Amino acid sequence: MHRVLTYEGLAFAFLISVTWLNERFHFPSLIWGAEKKVFEWQEALFETSLIILAAVFVMSITHRLMRRLDQLEGILPICSSCKNIKNEQGQWQQVEQYVHQHTHADFSHGLCPDCAREYSKEAGIAFDTQLALNT
Repeated sequence: MHRVLTYEGLAFAFLISVTWLNERFHFPSLIWGAEKKVFEWQEALFETSLIILAAVFVMSITHRLMRRLDQLEGILPICSSCKNIKNEQGQWQQVEQYVHQHTHADFSHGLCPDCAREYSKEAGIAFDTQLALNT
Protein backbone atom coordinates (compact mmCIF):
# COMPACT_ATOMS: atom_id res chain seq x y z
CA MET A 1 0.00 0.00 0.00
CA HIS A 2 2.79 2.40 0.87
CA ARG A 3 4.47 1.81 -2.48
CA VAL A 4 1.34 2.94 -4.37
CA LEU A 5 1.04 6.09 -2.26
CA THR A 6 4.76 6.78 -2.72
CA TYR A 7 4.44 6.55 -6.50
CA GLU A 8 1.40 8.82 -6.44
CA GLY A 9 3.28 11.32 -4.28
CA LEU A 10 6.24 11.25 -6.66
CA ALA A 11 3.96 11.79 -9.65
CA PHE A 12 2.37 14.84 -8.03
CA ALA A 13 5.81 16.17 -7.03
CA PHE A 14 6.86 15.77 -10.66
CA LEU A 15 3.80 17.77 -11.79
CA ILE A 16 4.67 20.54 -9.34
CA SER A 17 8.28 20.58 -10.59
CA VAL A 18 7.15 20.78 -14.21
CA THR A 19 4.78 23.62 -13.31
CA TRP A 20 7.59 25.70 -11.80
CA LEU A 21 10.08 24.81 -14.53
CA ASN A 22 7.54 25.74 -17.19
CA GLU A 23 6.84 29.04 -15.48
CA ARG A 24 10.56 29.77 -15.24
CA PHE A 25 11.71 28.61 -18.70
CA HIS A 26 8.42 28.76 -20.63
CA PHE A 27 8.64 25.44 -22.49
CA PRO A 28 6.47 26.51 -25.46
CA SER A 29 9.01 29.19 -26.33
CA LEU A 30 11.86 26.68 -26.08
CA ILE A 31 10.10 23.98 -28.09
CA TRP A 32 8.05 25.85 -30.70
CA GLY A 33 9.59 29.29 -30.59
CA ALA A 34 6.56 30.93 -29.03
CA GLU A 35 6.88 34.36 -27.50
CA LYS A 36 8.53 34.34 -24.08
CA LYS A 37 6.51 35.53 -21.14
CA VAL A 38 7.47 37.08 -17.83
CA PHE A 39 8.05 34.78 -14.85
CA GLU A 40 4.88 34.93 -12.74
CA TRP A 41 5.48 33.19 -9.45
CA GLN A 42 1.90 33.88 -8.30
CA GLU A 43 0.54 31.81 -11.20
CA ALA A 44 2.92 28.95 -10.43
CA LEU A 45 1.98 29.13 -6.74
CA PHE A 46 -1.72 28.99 -7.60
CA GLU A 47 -1.18 26.00 -9.92
CA THR A 48 0.91 24.32 -7.24
CA SER A 49 -1.85 24.73 -4.66
CA LEU A 50 -4.37 23.20 -7.09
CA ILE A 51 -2.05 20.25 -7.69
CA ILE A 52 -1.60 19.78 -3.93
CA LEU A 53 -5.38 19.80 -3.41
CA ALA A 54 -5.78 17.22 -6.16
CA ALA A 55 -2.97 15.13 -4.65
CA VAL A 56 -4.57 15.13 -1.20
CA PHE A 57 -7.91 14.12 -2.69
CA VAL A 58 -6.52 11.35 -4.91
CA MET A 59 -4.16 9.98 -2.26
CA SER A 60 -6.88 9.90 0.41
CA ILE A 61 -9.16 7.93 -1.90
CA THR A 62 -6.30 5.59 -2.79
CA HIS A 63 -5.50 5.07 0.89
CA ARG A 64 -9.13 4.29 1.71
CA LEU A 65 -9.44 1.84 -1.19
CA MET A 66 -6.17 0.13 -0.30
CA ARG A 67 -7.36 -0.30 3.31
CA ARG A 68 -10.56 -1.94 2.04
CA LEU A 69 -8.54 -4.17 -0.25
CA ASP A 70 -6.26 -5.22 2.62
CA GLN A 71 -9.33 -5.95 4.71
CA LEU A 72 -10.82 -8.15 2.01
CA GLU A 73 -7.54 -9.93 1.26
CA GLY A 74 -6.63 -10.58 4.90
CA ILE A 75 -7.29 -13.68 6.97
CA LEU A 76 -10.84 -13.80 8.31
CA PRO A 77 -11.61 -15.61 11.56
CA ILE A 78 -14.34 -18.06 10.54
CA CYS A 79 -16.13 -20.71 12.58
CA SER A 80 -15.27 -24.17 11.26
CA SER A 81 -18.74 -25.43 12.16
CA CYS A 82 -21.34 -22.78 11.25
CA LYS A 83 -19.08 -20.68 8.96
CA ASN A 84 -19.91 -17.40 10.73
CA ILE A 85 -17.24 -14.69 10.53
CA LYS A 86 -15.92 -12.63 13.43
CA ASN A 87 -16.15 -8.96 12.42
CA GLU A 88 -13.96 -6.02 13.47
CA GLN A 89 -16.08 -5.46 16.61
CA GLY A 90 -15.55 -9.07 17.72
CA GLN A 91 -19.11 -10.14 16.96
CA TRP A 92 -20.00 -13.22 14.94
CA GLN A 93 -22.12 -12.75 11.84
CA GLN A 94 -23.15 -14.78 8.81
CA VAL A 95 -20.78 -14.85 5.85
CA GLU A 96 -23.43 -13.29 3.62
CA GLN A 97 -23.95 -10.33 5.97
CA TYR A 98 -20.21 -9.74 6.38
CA VAL A 99 -19.47 -9.83 2.66
CA HIS A 100 -22.48 -7.63 1.86
CA GLN A 101 -21.39 -5.00 4.41
CA HIS A 102 -17.83 -4.92 3.10
CA THR A 103 -18.42 -5.25 -0.64
CA HIS A 104 -22.12 -4.45 -1.15
CA ALA A 105 -22.39 -7.76 -3.02
CA ASP A 106 -25.63 -9.71 -2.78
CA PHE A 107 -25.94 -13.48 -2.61
CA SER A 108 -28.21 -15.94 -4.31
CA HIS A 109 -28.40 -19.35 -2.69
CA GLY A 110 -28.44 -22.69 -4.42
CA LEU A 111 -26.86 -26.11 -4.09
CA CYS A 112 -23.72 -27.32 -5.79
CA PRO A 113 -24.05 -30.72 -7.49
CA ASP A 114 -22.28 -32.55 -4.64
CA CYS A 115 -24.56 -31.08 -1.97
CA ALA A 116 -27.64 -31.61 -4.14
CA ARG A 117 -26.65 -35.27 -4.57
CA GLU A 118 -26.13 -35.65 -0.81
CA TYR A 119 -29.42 -33.96 0.12
CA SER A 120 -31.38 -35.94 -2.46
CA LYS A 121 -29.88 -39.16 -1.11
CA GLU A 122 -30.89 -38.20 2.46
CA ALA A 123 -34.40 -37.25 1.33
CA GLY A 124 -34.80 -40.37 -0.83
CA ILE A 125 -35.30 -38.30 -3.99
CA ALA A 126 -33.83 -39.23 -7.37
CA PHE A 127 -30.93 -36.94 -8.26
CA ASP A 128 -30.90 -35.42 -11.76
CA THR A 129 -27.29 -34.57 -12.73
CA GLN A 130 -28.27 -32.44 -15.72
CA LEU A 131 -30.69 -30.36 -13.66
CA ALA A 132 -28.06 -29.81 -10.95
CA LEU A 133 -25.44 -28.68 -13.48
CA ASN A 134 -27.80 -26.14 -15.09
CA THR A 135 -28.71 -24.33 -11.86
